[in-house]
Amino acid sequence: MIFDQAVGNTFQMTFKPETIPEQSVTLIFIVTGAIFYALLVGLLSSAAVAYDASGR
Repeated sequence: MIFDQAVGNTFQMTFKPETIPEQSVTLIFIVTGAIFYALLVGLLSSAAVAYDASGR
């Protein structure tokens, strides 16, 4: 159930792109969002490691 909610929030089940341009734009936005999310996680983890560089 929680997995279904997460997928539903990520990919809305009510919006089903039917034409090729709609599918292309949807795919571009999904990939762009995934890239930005990966950048955010990478930058935050890098900042956390750099903050504790001395190991204390």
